[in-house]
Amino acid sequence: FEECGDLLCVLSGGTTWTSLTIDKVNRRWTTLLGWSKEDVVGKLFTDQMHIDQDELREGTTSAQTALSALLSQEEPISIGAANANQAMLEERFCCKNGSTRWIAWNITRLSSQKGFVACGRDITLNKESEAVSEASFERERRLKESQEIAKLGQWDLDLTTNDLVWSSEIYRLFKIDPMQFGASYEAFLNAIHPDDREKVNSAYTTHLETREPYEIIHRLLFDDGSIKWVIESCRSEFDDASGRPLRSVGTVQDITELKQAQEDLRAAKERAEEADGLKSAFLANMSHEIRTPMNAVIGFTDLMLMDSKGMADDHREYLETIKTSGKLLLMLINDILDISKIEAGQLHLEYRSFSLGYILKTVEYNVAALINRKGHHIDFHTPLPKSDGTNNKQVTIPGVEDTIIGDPNRLQQVLNNLLSNAVKFTDEGKISYEVKILVRPSGSMLEFSVSDSGIGIPQDKQEDIFQPFRQVQGGRGVNNTLGGTGLGLAIARRLVEMMGGQISLESSTDQDKHGSTFRFTIPYVLANARVDENHDESEAKSGSSESQSKLPKLSGKVLLVDDNRINLKLAGRFLKSMGCFSEDAENGRIAISKFEADPSFKAILMDKEMPVMDGLEAVQHIRRIEVTENRRRIPIVAVTAAAMAGDREECLEAGCDDYITKPLNRTALHRMLAKYLKP
Repeated sequence: FEECGDLLCVLSGGTTWTSLTIDKVNRRWTTLLGWSKEDVVGKLFTDQMHIDQDELREGTTSAQTALSALLSQEEPISIGAANANQAMLEERFCCKNGSTRWIAWNITRLSSQKGFVACGRDITLNKESEAVSEASFERERRLKESQEIAKLGQWDLDLTTNDLVWSSEIYRLFKIDPMQFGASYEAFLNAIHPDDREKVNSAYTTHLETREPYEIIHRLLFDDGSIKWVIESCRSEFDDASGRPLRSVGTVQDITELKQAQEDLRAAKERAEEADGLKSAFLANMSHEIRTPMNAVIGFTDLMLMDSKGMADDHREYLETIKTSGKLLLMLINDILDISKIEAGQLHLEYRSFSLGYILKTVEYNVAALINRKGHHIDFHTPLPKSDGTNNKQVTIPGVEDTIIGDPNRLQQVLNNLLSNAVKFTDEGKISYEVKILVRPSGSMLEFSVSDSGIGIPQDKQEDIFQPFRQVQGGRGVNNTLGGTGLGLAIARRLVEMMGGQISLESSTDQDKHGSTFRFTIPYVLANARVDENHDESEAKSGSSESQSKLPKLSGKVLLVDDNRINLKLAGRFLKSMGCFSEDAENGRIAISKFEADPSFKAILMDKEMPVMDGLEAVQHIRRIEVTENRRRIPIVAVTAAAMAGDREECLEAGCDDYITKPLNRTALHRMLAKYLKP
C-alpha cells in the first residue's frame, strides 16, 4: 500500500457522494499533493477536489455522476468501470502549495460493502497536452476564418526540396483542388496570367539575388476565362555561410474588388473630367458668342451717346437703357464664368499695389448711379471725405493708409455686389459703408461693412444666400420682381476667402428695425511705395458718355485684326475718336502681309479666334519676322471674347504684350493703348 506508485486511499461512510471520508492514504498521495496524512485523514474526499462551480450547480461533474451511481445501488452500475463494483472519474485535486493536479481515479467497493478503495493516477500532463492541442486547434480555426474573410492565403516553399505548401485559402483563391495540384513553383507560375508570369518570375528571381522582400500585383487566369487580381508579398531565408536561399514564404491576397473599385473610380474621374471639359468649352463658347454681339450693342451705343448733342431726351434715355441692359447682361455672363472658374479651382488672384481710395471712389460712383436710376429717396453715407473742389487725385480714408497690396479688381467686385444688393433691396432709408482696421495677433485686417435699412433677410435664410443660385423669397416685402441669379453673394464669399478673409451677415426683418449689415475682411498689407493711380474723377466715372468724350487724344496708326466686320467698324470708330488711324485685316494671314508691307503701324489689336489663321499663330509669325528682319517690337494687344481661366496667360505666352476682353470699353481701350501710343 505505502510503496505503490499510484495514489491510494481508503474511503468509508456516507450515503451521498459528498459524504465519503478519507480513512487512509499512502506516501504517493503526500508526495504528489503535498499534504501530510494528518492533513487529510478524516476529511471528506470531495473537499480535496477543485470542482468547477458551474458544473457543480448543473450536476455534471464526473465525481458527482460516478460516486452517486456507485452509492445508490446495492449492486452498483458500471460507469466506465470494468464491473458493477467500480466507478471511474477525473477531477482536479488541490495541492498544498495552491496548485492543482488532474487525477484519474478508479474506485472499487470493498467486499465488506462498508467502504471503498480508490486508486489514482496523475494525468496532469495529458490534460495540459489536450488543452494545448485544443488551443492550437482554435487558433488554427480562427486563422483560417480570418484568411477567408480577408481573402488572404499563405504559401511556404522549401527551396532545398522544391516542395510548396499552400494554406487552404490559396487553394480557394486559385480555384484548385488540393488533390489535383502538383505543389511546385512551376505549377504556381502556371496559375498566373500568361502576360504576368515573366513579371512575377523576374520579381522573385531578383528577390533571391538582392534578398530584399518584395510586393507585386498580378493577375490569375482561370479555365473559364475569368480573372482575379492578387497582391503577393514574399521574403526568404538564406544560409549564413553560403548565402544559398533555403526557404521562401509569402502571402497572396485577392484584391479583385479593390481593383474594380479603383477602375470604377478612374472611369468616374474621366467622365467627370470630360464633363468638366465640355462645360468649360461650352462656357468659353457661350462667352465668345454672347460677347461678340454685345461688343457691337454696347460699343455703338457709347458712340451714339458721345454724339448725342441735340438728341431728344427720350431718345437719349432709350440709348442709356440699351447700354444699362447690355451691361447687366455682361455682368450675368461674368458671374456665370466666375462661379465656374471658382468651382474648377481656375480663378486666380492678381496681387499688386493699388490705391484703396481710388477703388472706393469708383465704387461710390457706381452706387450713386444705381440710386439715381432707382428713383427713390435713399441717403448714401461713405467713409471718403467730400471733394474740396480741387483736382486732388489722391483720395484717402482718415487713419487708413491708401496704398496697399491686394487684388483691386476682386475687392471692387465684392464691394459692388454688396452695395448693389443694398440698393436693390432698399426702397427708402439709408445705405452706408465703412472701412476700419482690425488689429489681430496674426496680422492686421481691413474690415469693410455695408449696411442698409432694406427689407432684411430671415434668420433661417441667412446661410442659404451664400450658396450658388439661392435667393431669398417670402420675407417682408420680398417678391420675385427683384431679379438676380443668386450668384453674387456666393462669388463674393469665395473671393473674400481666397483673399484671406471672412464674410458675415447680421440682418433683421422686424417691422420696427429692419435691414442688413454685411461685413468682410481682407489682410491689411501696406505697399513699400505710394501708388499714383493717375486717374481723375472722369476716369472713375468711365461708364458715362460725358467722361468718355474727355479722354486725352492719342496718335499713331493701329492695325485692327478681326474676322467680324462689325467689330472692326466699332474699334475703328473708337480709335478715330481717340485721334488714331487704323487699317483692317480680316484674319491672321492678311495681318502678317500688311505688317510686313507697312512698317508705320504703332500697335496691333489682334482678335484671338479667326478663320484661315487665328490671332495667336499670327502673333508668333510677327515676332519671328521682327527677329529675322531686326525690326522693332510692335505692341500687340489681344482682343478676345473668351474670358476663361488661362486665356490671358495663353495670349501673353504667344507673344502678346497685353490682353483685353470684349465687349470693348472705350475708356479701358484708351487706357490700354496709352501705354504704347504717344499723345
